[in-house]
Amino acid sequence: MPELCISREFDLTFKYQTQICEAVWNTYASDLPRGLLRKTQKRLISLVWLAVQEVAVQHLAVQHLAVQHLNDTYKTHAGALLASRLGVSRSTWCEVYAEHWQGLKAVVESLDMCALGEVLKRKQCSNFDDDGGELLQNRTK
Repeated sequence: MPELCISREFDLTFKYQTQICEAVWNTYASDLPRGLLRKTQKRLISLVWLAVQEVAVQHLAVQHLAVQHLNDTYKTHAGALLASRLGVSRSTWCEVYAEHWQGLKAVVESLDMCALGEVLKRKQCSNFDDDGGELLQNRTK
């Protein structure tokens, strides 16, 4: 799974975006109730890419020390916009989709942290291999 944080050096191709979205949906869908309407599922699927983008923007804002824009006014406007995008009323968004939206973003965060942890672990192992070899050579001299 590629790292979700976007930088100038990282090429996030469509292929990777698709893989990220599939991983998010597969993780999230495994916890959906069995009786959830297919129409609701399709609408949730359409939110996956947006959830990934939202989390990426949050990471970039923190990375670049931008002012947090996720205040109550922002959340209200975002909810209204997402409701409109899905073709549902604001009240339906609040009753049915808002919790799923938060859940999708939580899955993105979790997968992002797992991917970052894996990258750090591999880097540490690679550094250990590099340093470990030098340590062994120094001990034999």
